[in-house]
Amino acid sequence: MCTLKLPKHKSQSCGRIMEILRRYGWTVVSIACLYLKHKISCFCTFIGLDGLQDLMVHLQPQAVGTPKNPTGWCGTESGHPSKDVGPGDVWSTGSGFFGDPNSSQWMPKFCDPQLFQEHVWFWEPNLHVRTLGMMIPIYHDIVGRGMVMELAFSIDRDGLVDPTHEPVYKALGAWVRSCYGTPLVETSGSGNEFYLTVPEGATFDRVQIQEDIVTGQRVREYAVEVSSGAGWTSVAAAKAIGRKRIFLMNSTMTATSNTTLRLSLSNAIATPNIKQFAVFKPCPSE
Repeated sequence: MCTLKLPKHKSQSCGRIMEILRRYGWTVVSIACLYLKHKISCFCTFIGLDGLQDLMVHLQPQAVGTPKNPTGWCGTESGHPSKDVGPGDVWSTGSGFFGDPNSSQWMPKFCDPQLFQEHVWFWEPNLHVRTLGMMIPIYHDIVGRGMVMELAFSIDRDGLVDPTHEPVYKALGAWVRSCYGTPLVETSGSGNEFYLTVPEGATFDRVQIQEDIVTGQRVREYAVEVSSGAGWTSVAAAKAIGRKRIFLMNSTMTATSNTTLRLSLSNAIATPNIKQFAVFKPCPSE
C-alpha cells in the first residue's frame, strides 16, 4: 500500500501507520480517525489513503472503532456534553449520542475534549492549556456519566509532550487517584438493594456506582438515598449506570452513629451485578 507513488507527506503517514499496525508486539487499541465512518472517510481521503479503514480491519480487527468493536461519540469536543448535547442518561448499547437501552449492540460512548482552552487539536505555540480546575468538571461530565474520556495528547514538533502540558496531565491523574482511589466505605455484589454504613464523624459529598459490564448494562432505574435514623432523603435518581456514575451531593454531610446510604435498583432487565457502590469524602482542588 505504501509503495504507491504518493506525495512525500502522504507516503510518510502511510509508512508510520503501517509500522504501528504491523510491526509492534502490543495491540493497537485505536486510531483516532477510525471511530466513526465519516471520520474514517474524511481522514483517509485527506492523506490519500482511502483503503486505510480496510487495512485496520484486516491487521487489527480487535481495535476500537472497527466493525466488531463499534463506539459512539458524545456529540461535542468541548468537554461539556451535558451543556452542548444534553444531560440525559447515557447507555453503552445502541447508537446516537445517548445510546439506546433497548438495543442489543454494545457500543460504549466516548468524549474527546482538547487540552487547550482554544478549540485546537494539534500542538501550536502559545496556546492556553486548561487548568486542573477546568478539567475536574469535564471529568465528572464525561467519566461521571458513564463515558470514556479521551483527552487529547498534543505532541510537539520534536515528538515530545510539551513541558507546559505535562503538569496538567499529571495533576489530573493525581487528582483522580486522590479523589476516587480510596472510598470511605464500599460494597459490591448481585441484587436489587445495597447499603453503606458511613463511619461516624466522616464527611462525605459524593457517591460512585459501577455495574459489572462484563454481564452487560442491566439496570434501568435506581435511586440513592441517605438516612441518619429519621427517614430517607434522596441523593440521586437516574436510569443508566453502566461503567460508572458519579453523583455530587448538594452539600457536604457529616456522618452520625447511624448514617446509612441505600442504593435501590427498582428496574433491571436481569439481576443487577454491581461492581462498586461507594461513598467518598470531599475532594481536593474543588
